[in-house]
Amino acid sequence: MAVTIGSVMRHCRNYFEAGYLDGDFTISSGALMHPALADGRYIAITGSAFNDGVHKIGADTLIDESFNGRVWVLSPPAAFVDLCAQIAEYDTKNPAGALQSESFGNYSYTRAGDSATGGTATWQTAFARQLLDYQRLTSEVMA
Repeated sequence: MAVTIGSVMRHCRNYFEAGYLDGDFTISSGALMHPALADGRYIAITGSAFNDGVHKIGADTLIDESFNGRVWVLSPPAAFVDLCAQIAEYDTKNPAGALQSESFGNYSYTRAGDSATGGTATWQTAFARQLLDYQRLTSEVMA
């Protein structure tokens, strides 16, 4: 499964909440229709039948529906968004179950390992130090 900014936020239990809107919402032509939410803004939807989760307005295509729920307005710092992109790239290059090492002839290759599992380092392990600054004990979003 591909790593998303939402999965990294969930791991850190930090959604960078800046407020929320409650009420009736409509998603039409793949976009959330609400005048208070500008393109490029990250949001977390709860109470939807098809679209619960973290999305970027104007970049993510949503499934059309009308629902009564909550839309959290999120404000992740640019450094966190950049770190999420690095994590996604790492995860693509180092998928779970990938070969730990191989050798033949004079050639040998070894990936960074996870001493706890004996396998390839997960993104959580590989980026643990960088993620510490963003860790929280609890989050109101997606609790």
